[in-house]
Amino acid sequence: MYHDNDKTFLAKDTFLLIRNINEINHYLGSQFINKVDSIAFDIGIDTFYNHDDPTLWPASHPLSPKDPDMHWGWAAGYKFVVLEGKNGPDLFYDFEMHAFGDPLLTRVVVPINNTNNGDKLTIELNADYQHLFDDINLDNVIVIHGSSKVVIAVMKNLKNNVFSDANKFSGAIDVEKPHLTIAPNPTNSEIVEISLTNYNQDVSNITIFDNNGKIVQKIINPSPKQEIHLEKSGIYFIQLYIAGQPQQALKLVRL
Repeated sequence: MYHDNDKTFLAKDTFLLIRNINEINHYLGSQFINKVDSIAFDIGIDTFYNHDDPTLWPASHPLSPKDPDMHWGWAAGYKFVVLEGKNGPDLFYDFEMHAFGDPLLTRVVVPINNTNNGDKLTIELNADYQHLFDDINLDNVIVIHGSSKVVIAVMKNLKNNVFSDANKFSGAIDVEKPHLTIAPNPTNSEIVEISLTNYNQDVSNITIFDNNGKIVQKIINPSPKQEIHLEKSGIYFIQLYIAGQPQQALKLVRL
């Protein structure tokens, strides 16, 4: 977690097994935090733990043996994502997707706008699983195990399209308010131009996060045409704040 512009809080060795339920709550620890900038987490298990013996963990631990089984074997390691249901004409066929393999470990970054109003700070995340299969053709897809193209596409959707700050603006942009456009995107240029439509004095700042959720640049009182400099290739998140509140977030790919 990045907070208060340049500080980091690491919830070390924290594992969660997320099932198809409405809500879970998890205590991350104690730390003095005024404002959260972003939170980052991995979907999957890193190589240090992925090939451990599940029976060595206490029964209550997320990495211990589970039913249904979340472990594919010592060599392959844990299943990072398990999706099961029905597919095909009239939902006739059983559908099964088990994602596993070290290269599938996926970092998710969510910009957060949350300020501590007391001695307890709650970060609320939405997970919209309807976006798991965005732009994926599942025709004739019945059983998939491992790291096929479909699995890789699902992990990409988990990274980019599923998670969001529950307290942020809705996905719809109010066209009467200031909003951002970035072109071209993706770009191979170090200098990127951001345009602010319907610019007014309520625009507080534009904040740029890197792929780990760290603030790499904050532009206070930006102009309607604003250049940003991105020396390194990678994925960035551009957040627009109006009157101190988040209005819009865009993903930028720097090739």
